Amino acid sequence: MYSVDAVVDEVKISPVRLDEVTFNETNNGKTVDVTDHTQNKSVTVKGHIVMDCASCSIRNENDPMYSIPFEVTSTFKNDYTTIKGDREACSAETLSRLNSHPVPVPTDESMLMDAARKLNDLIAAELKK
Repeated sequence: MYSVDAVVDEVKISPVRLDEVTFNETNNGKTVDVTDHTQNKSVTVKGHIVMDCASCSIRNENDPMYSIPFEVTSTFKNDYTTIKGDREACSAETLSRLNSHPVPVPTDESMLMDAARKLNDLIAAELKK
């Protein structure tokens, strides 16, 4: 018989961050300004898993309870590129990146749910040991 508790000590939710890098490309006398954009957000949950299991192989014989620290992170990242100027001045690499677009950033709640799924997987792996 197992008893498992996940004790959350810390939850960090980063604000949405948008990083941009702008540079110039020239080809056959034509010029274009290229901006690479990156959308970022993360949620990190830290704590420890407390397990009470008399038959666990990792336990101390005198104390059937043990604690395992955990840290799970849910990360969102989206890269996209925009241009201002003559499209014909773009390199093949820049042209390939023009198919990506900004997307809605996940909510705090959905990212916390993703972190919780990762924690659930971690607990399941510990129970299988």
